Amino acid sequence: MVTQTIDIYRSAVRPVVPSPTRFTAYQKLLFRGVHLAGRSLLDIGGGNGVMSFYAAARGAGPVVCLEPAAAGSNVAMERQYRLMAAELGTRVDVELRHERFQDLGPGDRKFDIVLIHNAINHLDEEACAALPASAAARSYEQVFRKLADLMTDDGDLIVTDCARRNLWGDLQLPNVFAPSIDWRIHQQPDVWAGLMRRAGFQTIRVRWDSPSRLRGLGQLVLGNRVGGYLTNSHFIISAKRAA
Repeated sequence: MVTQTIDIYRSAVRPVVPSPTRFTAYQKLLFRGVHLAGRSLLDIGGGNGVMSFYAAARGAGPVVCLEPAAAGSNVAMERQYRLMAAELGTRVDVELRHERFQDLGPGDRKFDIVLIHNAINHLDEEACAALPASAAARSYEQVFRKLADLMTDDGDLIVTDCARRNLWGDLQLPNVFAPSIDWRIHQQPDVWAGLMRRAGFQTIRVRWDSPSRLRGLGQLVLGNRVGGYLTNSHFIISAKRAA
């Protein structure tokens, strides 16, 4: 089923990341060390749901894709989600919910895995820009404590984003790897790791990902802190909710 998911991805969302081979490699990096089969997953800011469908095809379930954009407000995104849902049918369990993370109540189900893929800064952009100021830190501590409340004991949290600092920004030049990013509303992974730790998360690990256009060799050479600084500074943080 994973192969079929990649084929659907290739036709449905090819403009996002052109290489399905690179997509597969990225998913393996993203979920490294995280067991998916038989575990529930919440995909916060999941967009078209491609990450959700991949996890479901690997056996995760039920999977909830939380996308705050209102139904019908992004036609292309909705089309991509519906295409993947129709092709995979009842063999996977992915529910699209047009809700904000902030609107999830304490009565919602507990999840074994929570994924926040390139969306952590959007949960509170003003606070993110102001970090590590105390008021902003308190705001995001509440975010991570709420995440912990939504997770099962020993659950897995995965957060990805681009770090604020990289060579291009330090030289005050446009970043050719990520020309549209507003670096003001991003933060270093160490900032996020510290907030996670204060909220009770443990076994926190930071990995670096190279730009997709550089493919496998790029990850081999640049998939580290130095490589991230030289390119788009994209990182993956994994953490465990305390049991």
